[in-house]
Amino acid sequence: MDKPKNNIKKALKITGNVLFYGLIFLLLLFSISNLSIKREGDIANIMGRGFLPVLSDSMEGSESDSFNKGALVFVKILDEDDKKHLEIGDIITFFDASLNAINTHRIVYVSENYVVTQGDKAAASAQYVPGGDNTGIQYEVVTYANIKAVRTGHINGLGGAINYLQTPVGFALFVILPVVLLLAYQGFVLTKTLLAVNKEKIEAKHATDKEVMLEAEKERIRKELLEELKKEQNK
Repeated sequence: MDKPKNNIKKALKITGNVLFYGLIFLLLLFSISNLSIKREGDIANIMGRGFLPVLSDSMEGSESDSFNKGALVFVKILDEDDKKHLEIGDIITFFDASLNAINTHRIVYVSENYVVTQGDKAAASAQYVPGGDNTGIQYEVVTYANIKAVRTGHINGLGGAINYLQTPVGFALFVILPVVLLLAYQGFVLTKTLLAVNKEKIEAKHATDKEVMLEAEKERIRKELLEELKKEQNK
């Protein structure tokens, strides 16, 4: 009857440990990625791989790699050689001087010194035409120096949560607080285990001392009986 209960306890303990070390790992990733940012406009990354929450709907479209507002976009940080191999259709993350912020759009034109990007939503109504009259069309001219990364994938709907996690309140509530609680729980379990071990040691020592005392008492009684017998024999 106790075996199923023990299995459940064991499974819960394993699950708790997985969650605990998973959160520790996430906290470490956040810390390392944030430390990798050297200046404003850089992308938090680990070994050249990063992610960005999407804050606008400019990339909503019908393309297979279009994504919505609130998505989480995964990117690969580009070096100078990588930038030379960018092509029309690639989705890049760049520093947008007009916004003074990071932006992510699709390349619609490539030249020797710059690329032209456009959001899929804007392109659906009026696409940039190289060498044509693009008056009133929304597009961005991006120098290679301002290109940061290229999109490698995305998950719709996850960006909002990650964006909130990156705020001080979200980070404190959903990363730091759970880690603190789990550390406190682990400390409680460790203390309880140590107390149980000490109790077992004390009980074992007490049982040993009691046994020694019993043997000593038996020996004393035996000696007294022998003395009594000797006295009886000498009479």
